[in-house]
Amino acid sequence: MRLIDVNTFKQQDQFGHNQTPPYAILSHRWGKHEVSYQNFTDTPKDDFHDGLLREAIDKNAGASKIAHACAQARKAGLEWIWIDTCCIDKTNSTELSRSINSMFKWYEGAQICFAHLADVDAKNTSEGEVAGAIQNSEWFKRGWTLQEMLASRSILFLDANWEPLGSRSELTPLISRATRISPEHLRDFRRANIAQKMSWMADRTTTEEEDMAYCMLGIFDLNMDLRYGEGKKAFVRLQEMIIGSSSDESIFAWRLEKFESSGLLAPWPDCFRYSGDVMLRLDKISYTRAAYQMTGQGLRFPAPLYLVWDVENKTPSHFFGAKNKVVEMTIQCWTMQQGKLRAIVLFLDRVGGYWKRVRCGEWGSAKKVRMEHWMQPGGARSYDIYIPQREIVKGL
Repeated sequence: MRLIDVNTFKQQDQFGHNQTPPYAILSHRWGKHEVSYQNFTDTPKDDFHDGLLREAIDKNAGASKIAHACAQARKAGLEWIWIDTCCIDKTNSTELSRSINSMFKWYEGAQICFAHLADVDAKNTSEGEVAGAIQNSEWFKRGWTLQEMLASRSILFLDANWEPLGSRSELTPLISRATRISPEHLRDFRRANIAQKMSWMADRTTTEEEDMAYCMLGIFDLNMDLRYGEGKKAFVRLQEMIIGSSSDESIFAWRLEKFESSGLLAPWPDCFRYSGDVMLRLDKISYTRAAYQMTGQGLRFPAPLYLVWDVENKTPSHFFGAKNKVVEMTIQCWTMQQGKLRAIVLFLDRVGGYWKRVRCGEWGSAKKVRMEHWMQPGGARSYDIYIPQREIVKGL
């Protein structure tokens, strides 16, 4: 981890294991004139000193940002700060990958995070409009800032002039409205289920498509290799990793009206826009589903379908062989509908030997989750279906 000395503006990365000193960290939206790692090493350190801030602002807005961030760290009694623009050598693919996979840990380890809202000017905004300006800040619409906000143990929000706006606890009502994250989950996001976490990413943006997946790695406590150029496939790959380490079926609780058929995994975070109220209710689970996993044939899923045993032919093909028959699959998560708790139902259709999700813009509902077995002489067994993840929506 490369840190900046807030007094000398020199970088240092020669810290031993578990010997990283207390440090501050900056969360911000990138501007047009950010100082890169290469620029930082070439910039005269006098450009960063407080006495030359006005000149730095005129010459280089990025240098000004670094100077102000260092000044905030000094006020907080800290000697070091980490700033993503100039503390990562992005020309080094190995370092970039390591940094992105470590990002959550670095924000979590900081003594304080300074969140700079460059589009909020409290000094020149009427008192009654400051709250609205904070709530509408672009900072809340960027993908990377979600992880940075959730990981940081202490956050101080600053306006365009680097004047304090308040802490996370002081601004909780505004932050909750801006992000659709409940106050409870702002205090402890780990209590949220997968669908809820995904819903927080809906409507956020990143410069690179792949970063919509990479910026959530820490939220799901995952590491993955970076493949810039794969586009939206990165988000599907993230979900494949999630289902490999979690039995939380809310990952399948998404909707997309303009997509008629799909695999079970969402093509993009915006599909979870209306999944913020999805619940897991352990007291409502009446069975343990066998593990589902991604295979070469698609997602193998133990089917909670209503199966009919054809006694005469001693085969279940009577039900599964029916043509143009959409079947219902109840998943183990719930929503409130007209004041009543209802399990979410997805719709599946068979294509050859495989299945696909259809009517992707809607959910059905059930009073309870049922795992039907084939009733047959000598016992019962569940039925595995395979759902390929072939389709990726373009233009989302």
